Amino acid sequence: MDDTTGPETVKLGPVRVPILPSLVSPMIEKGLRKGWYEFEERRAIASAVRKGDRVLDLGGGIGVCAATAALTAQDIRLTIVEANPALHDAIRLTMRLNGIADYELLSGAVSLTSARTTRLELGEHYWAAREVYGPSDNSVEVPILPPGPLLERVRPDVLVCDIEGNERGLIETCDLSSVRCFIVELHPDIYGGGTSEALDAKLLRDGFRRVTEWAAPSSPQVQHYHRDAG
Repeated sequence: MDDTTGPETVKLGPVRVPILPSLVSPMIEKGLRKGWYEFEERRAIASAVRKGDRVLDLGGGIGVCAATAALTAQDIRLTIVEANPALHDAIRLTMRLNGIADYELLSGAVSLTSARTTRLELGEHYWAAREVYGPSDNSVEVPILPPGPLLERVRPDVLVCDIEGNERGLIETCDLSSVRCFIVELHPDIYGGGTSEALDAKLLRDGFRRVTEWAAPSSPQVQHYHRDAG
């Protein structure tokens, strides 16, 4: 991606974000310009990240949440995972625009699928790309990143997760003992409101407290969980 002439940018909090017409739909562009793009996630990240934290961002998008984390506190160790290969250059550009050089960018879908690759269905809005198991007219083959080994390697203090339904398997099966703050978008539109409530209950049993208010879920909602020291 050539940004020598400089793309148009907007500010979301401290983060400079490029407007990339080739990638962003009109709805996403409106969210960027109006300031509501990833607002709940950005607010939670700004309150959660501390100096020296290990931050793992699953579903990096164009890098807004990751850049927010990097600009919130010093000396963080940042790992970004994004399944859609078309967004990787956008993430690198967002990082560059904000003077962020120290990060790891991984390509793949975070999934419990046993295969080595999966199909990622791409929609009008890049934030809705999701794993599919049947024929799709608009999809791309991507590598699988099993969440368990990834979490074991990174051992994040702060985990940001927007992976279009695959958070279910992560919450149900993975060891989150290293995680102090968990910022997750739940997707009851994919697996049902009852499952969302069960995932919330499991996190509470596992020692997290929910910072955000709970509403009977029927559409995607961002929840922020925190584990107190000791």
